[in-house]
Amino acid sequence: MLTTGSKTLPIFAGHLIGDPDIRLVARMLPRRDNMEKCEELGVEQKNIIAMQGPFTRELNEALYRQYGTTVMVTKESGRIGAVDEKVETALQMGIEVILISRPELEFGTVFTDYEGVLGQLEESAR
Repeated sequence: MLTTGSKTLPIFAGHLIGDPDIRLVARMLPRRDNMEKCEELGVEQKNIIAMQGPFTRELNEALYRQYGTTVMVTKESGRIGAVDEKVETALQMGIEVILISRPELEFGTVFTDYEGVLGQLEESAR
């Protein structure tokens, strides 16, 4: 089950669709452009879960069971994406999880308050 959204669907579909040993189930937002993308990539309708999350543990479990999920691929989406519920449920059910983490970014100068920003701006203006 691919839960990374429509942006990464072409990457996975290009490698997995057509392999007789793999059933790619894509879970994504119920938008027309997503359904068109699935059609273009050869994702069958029976393998599309078009729903708006976040999902409860119970719903995740029901979906994993319904689709016979053996591997769940997700991205590190944090609390908003309810990644913890997806991963915990999958692991408790014995489903292998592949988690795509966010890259570490070097932001340079970082401040935690407005005073720091204003001080830096004043310093730069001199």
